[in-house]
Amino acid sequence: MVDFGIVQQSFIDSVFEREKLSPTCFFDAFAIPHALTMDAKKTIISVLINEKGIQWDDTQIKLCLLIAIQKENILEFSNVYNNTVYALCDYERLNRLFKCTTSAEFVNILKQ
Repeated sequence: MVDFGIVQQSFIDSVFEREKLSPTCFFDAFAIPHALTMDAKKTIISVLINEKGIQWDDTQIKLCLLIAIQKENILEFSNVYNNTVYALCDYERLNRLFKCTTSAEFVNILKQ
């Protein structure tokens, strides 16, 4: 996101600060980190799927959705965040998402 000019370098520190306040890891399966500030040039979600898992605090997760929010989308953020968490609580869907190989496939499964 930094390399593409969507967020400033300070975004990274803000994500880590936010994570210290309240971890965004759910059910030892996925995390949805985001910054304290919502000043991205564009609202975007970056998806990381790792079948082997990545270390997140004291657990291993397989899915990380990093969210950057543009000021104009602040009101929608809570709704998107909550709906995404709700959708990912469906373990059957979550397991299908772990196996996605394209962004289109990921979005289609997440919307179901």
